[in-house]
Order: sequence, then structure tokens, then C-alpha cells
Amino acid sequence: MRRAALVLLLAVAACKSRPPYASGYLGDYSQLKPSTRYANQWGWQRPDADFADYDRLVIDTVLINLVKGSPGEALGQDALRDIAKSLHGGLVASIEPYYDVVSLGGAHTMRLQVVLTDVTPAQPGRDAGIAIEAEAVDTVTGQRLVAAVSRLEWPYEEGAPALDPKRMEASYAEWGRRVVHFLDLHR
Repeated sequence: MRRAALVLLLAVAACKSRPPYASGYLGDYSQLKPSTRYANQWGWQRPDADFADYDRLVIDTVLINLVKGSPGEALGQDALRDIAKSLHGGLVASIEPYYDVVSLGGAHTMRLQVVLTDVTPAQPGRDAGIAIEAEAVDTVTGQRLVAAVSRLEWPYEEGAPALDPKRMEASYAEWGRRVVHFLDLHR
């Protein structure tokens, strides 16, 4: 009986350490830890990775894998594809001035894979938000270098669009800045 209680306690603790809007794309979330720098962000980096070796990024097309019950499901696939396309463009635009964004992998290149996991349109009593899961892998070895889950939110404003394009674009740029900041810190 004690053993069963211990197993149940460990299972509950493991569930609580998983980000609340994880879609399953990253698979194993057990290594992700809450960010000390950013609210609503969890991350992990490969301890033996030398990020100074990387000066180019391939930024894959943003995938869509909404968490079950996401309000974004009601938007429809065309709207979600438009959001994913804009997110990709925003990431490239905010990273490209600082790092080479290329279309093919090779030496000194990491691949950034981003998945749109939640879109929450604003409405009275509910803030708007957008969430992603992302990982960077070495394009030669395929080893995971970094993994993250992040959500950005903004408050409901009377008269503002449910998904304000300016706030959405600001979210994409913020995630791009976080990538640049991370790479700059580890050079």
C-alpha cells in the first residue's frame, strides 16, 4: 500500500512539472525547467553543447499541433496556417539581422523547429495568448541542443480584435529576440 501511494505521489509530481500547454510534440518534458528569466516558459539545453560553434540557423516552417481543448481549434485550419506562416516570418525577420538564416543544414548550423500549440482569442474575462514548443537540433548529428515551451499573453481590451495582429506580431518578434539573446549569451 505504501509503495502504491509513493508511485501515485511521484506520478502527480511529474504531471505538475510538465508545462500546462504541452502538446506532446517534444515527447519528453521531464528535463524542462521553469525559466528564471521569462514567465510562462520552460526550457532545457544540452549541457555539453558549445553554442559558439553555431553561426547559422535553418528555421523550419512552423507546424501546428494544438493542445487538446485549445480555443484555437475554433479558428479553422486556414486561420491557423496564416498564424503559423506569420510566426515563421516574424522569427526569421527578428533573427536574421544577427545570425545567418539559411535553407540547408551543414557544419556550424542548427535547425530551429517551432510548433504552434495554442492560440487563445481574447474575449471578456479571458486574456489572449499564443503558445509554442520549440527545439533546436544540430543539422549534422541530429542531436537536440535546446528545447522550450513558451506562452505569451496579453489582456483583453474592449474594442480590440480577438487576435490583435500587432500583438501577435510582437509575440513572434519577442520569441525571435529570445533566440538571439540565448545564442548571444552562450557564445
